[in-house]
Amino acid sequence: TFLNRALILSPDHIEAAYNAGVILTETGNLGDAETVFRRALNAPVARATTAVRISAHLRLLQLLSMQGRHNEWMREGQKFASAYPDQDRSRLIESRIAHDRGELEREAEILLPLAEQATVLADDVSALELIGALLAILSYYDVPAQLLQRLHHRFRRAARVVYPPLDALPSADANRQLQVGYLVDFLQPFVADFIGMLVGHHDLQRVSVRIYAVSPVEPAIHDALRAAGIELISVATFDEHRAAQIIRADDLDILVDVAGFGHYAKPGLLSRRPARVQLALPGFTSPVGIGDLDYRLSDLVAERDISETTANPVPIFLDGGVFPLLPVAQDRSQLTREQLGIGAEVAVFGVLAAAARLSSRCITTWKALADTLPDAVFFVCPLQVADREPIRKLLLAGGIDVARILMLPASYMRARDVTLTGLVDVILDTMPGSDYFSTRAAIHDAIPLVSISGRMFEERVALSLLSHLGDHSTIAASGRDYVDIAVKLVQELSASPIARTARTDRQRDLLRQSPIADLRCYVTQFEDVLFRAAALGSVPDRAEMSS
Repeated sequence: TFLNRALILSPDHIEAAYNAGVILTETGNLGDAETVFRRALNAPVARATTAVRISAHLRLLQLLSMQGRHNEWMREGQKFASAYPDQDRSRLIESRIAHDRGELEREAEILLPLAEQATVLADDVSALELIGALLAILSYYDVPAQLLQRLHHRFRRAARVVYPPLDALPSADANRQLQVGYLVDFLQPFVADFIGMLVGHHDLQRVSVRIYAVSPVEPAIHDALRAAGIELISVATFDEHRAAQIIRADDLDILVDVAGFGHYAKPGLLSRRPARVQLALPGFTSPVGIGDLDYRLSDLVAERDISETTANPVPIFLDGGVFPLLPVAQDRSQLTREQLGIGAEVAVFGVLAAAARLSSRCITTWKALADTLPDAVFFVCPLQVADREPIRKLLLAGGIDVARILMLPASYMRARDVTLTGLVDVILDTMPGSDYFSTRAAIHDAIPLVSISGRMFEERVALSLLSHLGDHSTIAASGRDYVDIAVKLVQELSASPIARTARTDRQRDLLRQSPIADLRCYVTQFEDVLFRAAALGSVPDRAEMSS
């Protein structure tokens, strides 16, 4: 390639090294990308501008985060914050370092003022970068809804300047197939499974489907899509402008965002408006994506009060639950109490969510639970290995004794490959952001999950899933209620083996009888939503209309 030739001819050309690193990242060559980013950082000052050094360092931090190299990320993050103390990104990095150390008060002191500042940033490019990073995490905190709305509005205004919309497409032929595109980051947890479900159950007589990958794609996924007759177009190495032009050429009725806040997401692409209508799916492990979106998929349980929804994207409702219950592997390993040295009489609470979801309120509530049941233990089993140590530090900082924190053995690399039935008594959901992975595991393993429902969509994930399962009796209204429900469950389960078996059997019966795991039904309902959204058309920005 041109960049490779440039590096060979001028190995000290730092801008070329940086550009090559970006392309290597986008094509999945993370080891080579790290090498060239470090080359840019280690170059003599005279050969690299400050802007290039900052960009290279941020890209390196992104690579380390993507690979779960937490300790290295912490070291490099501290270096960045020390080198560039006046950068807004430095304060964002400092807030994450504080969080992962368990210094939640320090984190709040940084994060909330930074969010307020971001809403009034004058520079549009700076606003896009900072607000995009903030919105990826703020739904995990007790942040005023009005502040979140102001951040979304500022992001959209900035994006329309930096990534102005293309000319509107003409009306489509009403008699043709519905043309649907999916914008996908395949490296986000559960996304490949979700796309596989759609491809397996889409009625290709009703809809024509294309997939636009913003991330590298594994060969097995390529092969599966090809076998299903689904066209896969990679836009990973293109900027937002070129990617939007590629998608625009396909004359889509609807573009569905499944990239969200992933490392490879291109929110500026949505601001270019390459499709007639743009719709967001809820993230499985992150909030709904940002950008110029008309609709976001929801359901009547996940939305507390439709009248409170005042900002784009507008919720559009499935007849059933917004979250499909994706299947689990059939060959998962069974962990037992005997293996871990846990007595049959000990209450075990499962902590499965990512470290980023453990807010100050969450830790405080769990500490109250620990104080109420002083012999109970917390079994830490997150989706990503890199989250184990930060979760341990957060629990310790919250006052939970180290002897009461048990970790998934290192021999089990992925929490999704184990079943917790018989080991964990109750799975603890996080707050304010409710966790799909924890709820999914609880349903499949027939383990009760305790959660708190709030006002925001992200606070009602477990409520939606469990309501559509048919039993939301373990959903609390407050922190005190959360503790009381968890304690009552432990007392019920410990009363006798018969009581435990009866609850497990009842949960499994609910799953067998519920439509929540009927993926074909889910896709049919989703197709109905796509037709409805296409008929409704794009949505003007109500905030701008009212101003």
